[in-house]
Amino acid sequence: MSAPGDGLVRAILGPTNTGKTHLAIERMCAHSSGVIGFPLRLLAREVYDRVVQLKGANQVALNHRRGTDRPSRRALRAVHGGEHAGHDGT
Repeated sequence: MSAPGDGLVRAILGPTNTGKTHLAIERMCAHSSGVIGFPLRLLAREVYDRVVQLKGANQVALNHRRGTDRPSRRALRAVHGGEHAGHDGT
């Protein structure tokens, strides 16, 4: 594994209840910018509330749809199966 700050994207995989989300929040908040994708909108919203408490509302955006993004250095997004490579699942 390369050194932190090398510009690589990392995926943290593992079983339920092992601290993956906590680690992702901690690492994103330690950097000046970042994006976390979630499989569920409810989880994205819950994490958004936690990051707002840590960093402030103007430091993070919660995005559910393309084109509704407001500028932010940190983004939390619910990502659905049909959304890849410009395909919106319709």
